[in-house]
Amino acid sequence: MRKAIAGALFVLALALASGLFLASLATAASGQFSPMSFGFPNVVHSLTSTSWVRDTADMFDFEDASIVPTGGYFPAIHQTSIHTRSLSHTEYSHTSEFTSIGYPYVSAGPGPYGGFACGY
Repeated sequence: MRKAIAGALFVLALALASGLFLASLATAASGQFSPMSFGFPNVVHSLTSTSWVRDTADMFDFEDASIVPTGGYFPAIHQTSIHTRSLSHTEYSHTSEFTSIGYPYVSAGPGPYGGFACGY
């Protein structure tokens, strides 16, 4: 009798599991609402720079050389050289840059960034 009850319980459990499995396959199709957003964002970048540079350089060079051969057979050579230089340089630069980008997007789902696949 014990084997008969165990067999009946096994068949009943198998039938119940099969019924639950088939019921899960036969459920109606359903969906859930998710937020949808759309728009046309714009990104604008504007840059202006102005530069003014001035540098000055001054140079003074004094050279003095004397060559006196010994014995007095040749004349003495004496040379003096003085060089001066002054340099000034001025530079001006003005730059303007403007960049703009816009793109349309449609986002479905609770993602934080429109147009990107971050939704669930």
